[in-house]
Amino acid sequence: MINNRFQGVNAAKWGKCFVIVLLVLLIPFAIQQVVQYQQLPKKVTIATGKTGGRYRQIIEAVGSALQERTGVKVEFVESPGSSDNFRKIANGEADFALFQPNVLESLRQESEVDLSNVRCVASLFPELALVHLDESLDVSVFTGEGVSRSLNIAAGEVGSGDAITTQYLLEFYGVSGPLQTHFFDYETLLTQLEARSIDVAVVTTGKNAPIQQDIADLRHMNLVSLPYLEAIVERNPVFKRKTIPAGYFRTSPAYPQEDIHTIGVNAQLITNSSTSAYLVSLVAEIVTDPTFVSKQHLGELQVGGIDYARSDPCVPFHVGALHHYSPELKPWLDPEFISNTESIRSFVVSICVAFFLFIRWWRTKQILKSEHRLDKFMARLLEIEREQIELAEGEVVMSDCDVLEELLDEVTQLRSDAMESFSANELMQDTGTECFIMLSNSISEKINAKLTRMRLRHELQNIQKLNSSQGGE
Repeated sequence: MINNRFQGVNAAKWGKCFVIVLLVLLIPFAIQQVVQYQQLPKKVTIATGKTGGRYRQIIEAVGSALQERTGVKVEFVESPGSSDNFRKIANGEADFALFQPNVLESLRQESEVDLSNVRCVASLFPELALVHLDESLDVSVFTGEGVSRSLNIAAGEVGSGDAITTQYLLEFYGVSGPLQTHFFDYETLLTQLEARSIDVAVVTTGKNAPIQQDIADLRHMNLVSLPYLEAIVERNPVFKRKTIPAGYFRTSPAYPQEDIHTIGVNAQLITNSSTSAYLVSLVAEIVTDPTFVSKQHLGELQVGGIDYARSDPCVPFHVGALHHYSPELKPWLDPEFISNTESIRSFVVSICVAFFLFIRWWRTKQILKSEHRLDKFMARLLEIEREQIELAEGEVVMSDCDVLEELLDEVTQLRSDAMESFSANELMQDTGTECFIMLSNSISEKINAKLTRMRLRHELQNIQKLNSSQGGE
């Protein structure tokens, strides 16, 4: 009965406490929500690549669009290419950069590069390994037949994807004979090719990169297909088979003069895992915007859309990019933040639970050490019980009935005083209170019953006396 009476009051009180505790625990997460998803950094650093390549063209366009949209300062840092870009992102020296995934194998061998810090934003365009040979040579340099003279091979700059791809192809084909590998930037490469100091140039870029057109304009170079393409793709799945149609480069005569079959790998935009999810989401929105894609001639991204942007990630996607691609899956809190703060949250919750248990134990101990507030009520109830038993042992008199009425009123008053001195929560939790109420009700019923019997006996006694007096007369 008491449980039903005070259930609503108790539930409301505990509900209010729960809400307060929940709000206190969620304060750090609310702060993180503002910082991680809404706040932009004062400056964004972007690694560009070298002049003449597609990296520089596209990444500068991304930076300009970001600065125009948000007003944040964008700083461009020049780099040789893919390998150096990845290092800068991993070490936190740059916020965004492009790279080709085939450089990962060599980077995994560098202990100072932490691959776990790098996240993918989008795949933007395929980079093709285009092999330009001096017109005096043919593809036999790659088939094991060798050449009679020393070969000068241009492999791009150290730290670039060109260097990694060139080295991979030389090892795959087992190119024999004397050769010298030179590491040039694109401007120096073009100068050396004009002087005919380079026999072979392996340039891994987007097919519409300025350097590819510049080489095509030299007239004394030939673009050749790579033999054993299926074997390359089978051994290294990061590569895909790609084709350059005859006459793709605007020259006369046509360059190349026939379809060229080679390997390609998707250039991917990457960022650091600590970069603001809101910022990454904005960048993902920029690079997938149809107007941006069209201006930068990103044909594959224009055709494939979001599916192409999400294809073949070599590192996990940044949560900000996932929020852009799948906004319906965007959580209120950053999962990485939740994971990183798990130990702190566990510690805080453990402290709160321990504090709650300590307070509960202390209150229980204090209650057990002190006299219970019900003790005086219970003692008086027992006295009333004994007093009502002693009444009307013999002949019933009206004074006994008056005493019983007073005792009944006192029991009622005791019950009322007890109810007023306890809170609803104490009445719910203290079994002694329930016992007291049950006992007081029992005594009230007993006194009522006894009072009724005594009055009835008193009336019967009066009738007997009346009959006796009338019979004597």
